[in-house]
Amino acid sequence: MKTTFVSKEKNDVKFTMDFTAEEFDAAVVKAYQASKDQFVIDGFRKGKAPRSIIEKHYGEGIFLKMLSIICLKTATLGQ
Repeated sequence: MKTTFVSKEKNDVKFTMDFTAEEFDAAVVKAYQASKDQFVIDGFRKGKAPRSIIEKHYGEGIFLKMLSIICLKTATLGQ
């Protein structure tokens, strides 16, 4: 993952992030693992629903917020 600083204005910081499809997929899996306990789906115990079922029920972008947090931590910590 490559992070490039773009600008800083008052309290806003802008930067770009470039990563491969493999890095993105790994981050989505991390986001699923970190947030799967929050979802309650009929027919599954809490936190036990597969990712595909959660995405069908809540929409494909459900993990994007957690994904952005993981990417920001990775970029700032250099992990």
